[in-house]
Amino acid sequence: MDYDVVYACRRAGVVLFVIMFATDLNPEPKRFLLESALAQELYGWGVIFYRGGRLKTRFSAKASGTWDGRTLTIEEYLRYESGEAHHRTFHIERINDDYYTAECGEFIGPSEIRRRQSGFQWRYRLREISKEAHGITLAADDRLFLCADGTLLDHAILRKLGVRVGDVFMTLRPASSLDS
Repeated sequence: MDYDVVYACRRAGVVLFVIMFATDLNPEPKRFLLESALAQELYGWGVIFYRGGRLKTRFSAKASGTWDGRTLTIEEYLRYESGEAHHRTFHIERINDDYYTAECGEFIGPSEIRRRQSGFQWRYRLREISKEAHGITLAADDRLFLCADGTLLDHAILRKLGVRVGDVFMTLRPASSLDS
C-alpha cells in the first residue's frame, strides 16, 4: 500500500477504514426467495449436537425441490451414520416474498417461514420419528442463509418443553455445483 494512502487512513481514522473495507469485502447480503434456492436437486451434510455441545450424530441429506408457481414441494432424504434413514415431504406455500407457510407429515400444528435480515426463520413443532427419539415432540427454530456460491447454511435450535436440547447444523449445495 502506498505511504500516502496509509497516512490518509491514519488521519481519517476508523471512518475511512470502514468505508474502504465495508464496500469492497462485505457487499450487501443477497436477498433470496426460498423457491429459487430450493427448487432444484441439493446435497448436504450435517451434524446434531446434544444440549451440552456433545456430538450426537452426523448425517447426509439429499433434497429435490419443485416449484409450481405457488407451492414448493421438497422431498428430503436423510441418512444418519448409524445407517438409519428418513424421508420427509414438505409443501411450502408462498404467501409473499417475506412469508411462507409449510406442511409436513411430522409437523404438529402450523408452521411458518419469515424473512429475517438476509435469511429466513422457520418455526415448527416436529414429532421426531428416529429410533432414539421414540416419537418425542420438539419445537424447532430453524435459520436458513444463502451464501454467494449457492450453498445454503441451516442452523436449527431444538427445544423440548422450552428447554434447549440440541442443535442441528447442515449445509446444502446444488447438485450442479458438486461437478466442478
